[in-house]
Amino acid sequence: MLLEDEEMQLSDFYYLSYLGKGTFGYVCLVHNELSFYAIKAINRDAAEQGKNGVKNLVNERKCMIAIDHPFIVNFVKTMKNRKWVFILEEYVKGKNFDNYLSNRKNYKNIKELVFYGGCLFHMLKYLTKRRICHRDIKPRNIMIGTDGYLKLLDFGCARKIKLFTNTIVGTPNYISPEVLKGRDYSFACDYWSVGVCCYLIYFGKLPFGDKSTNIMQIYNEITKAEINIPKDCPLVVKELIEGLLKKNMGERINNFEKVKQCQIFKDFDWENLLRKKLEPFYMCEGDNLG
Repeated sequence: MLLEDEEMQLSDFYYLSYLGKGTFGYVCLVHNELSFYAIKAINRDAAEQGKNGVKNLVNERKCMIAIDHPFIVNFVKTMKNRKWVFILEEYVKGKNFDNYLSNRKNYKNIKELVFYGGCLFHMLKYLTKRRICHRDIKPRNIMIGTDGYLKLLDFGCARKIKLFTNTIVGTPNYISPEVLKGRDYSFACDYWSVGVCCYLIYFGKLPFGDKSTNIMQIYNEITKAEINIPKDCPLVVKELIEGLLKKNMGERINNFEKVKQCQIFKDFDWENLLRKKLEPFYMCEGDNLG
């Protein structure tokens, strides 16, 4: 549901609390007489002085204004004053997906992988159709809403592309090999990032550089190391994860139709997932901070 409202003014909002740090700014919870919203504040001087700062802001707005999807945060409007640029968005009450995955006591659950993977692939299907490459899909940029379904946040690295781009951007453990190498790439890089998320959802750890704090070591593993799939891993899980984490983007599972052909999604009800009619895997009470 589109929330865009050009009538809103910066003076209509009141600060409530700090929510976190986005790719290029700080995110806070605000409210007006109607509702609660998340607002990202970006320092104008820092954006203008930083490499591609203004360009990134323009790209973020251009991507978000075109989006209307139940699994992706809604854009409201941009505002500014002399010192700051503000991006006003839907406030997603819930639990950060990264916190959820880190605090689980159990994993290796196929139902969990199918439910959350299904949400992620619906996001990618929609973004690809809109020619939007997110380029920073990771659990920290995802919320589990109070309805139990995922919501993708933070389009600070996103870009609309016609065919290819070659900017090196993203978060170390989730960047695809072609992005790291500065080669022309397209939407397949987001499928790699979702593949990393799927590995983390099922195995409880990252496929590349899980224990490393050395960025160059992480990058070396992403570009050169073989993925480790335990021998006792169910074949349906192995098929999906290995397909998503092919280093050659031409061999990778890189579109929604290929995802649907994976055995793990055999007889899966994609339509009712999109309509939020399936029973969620986990229900949270809406604690955004944990």
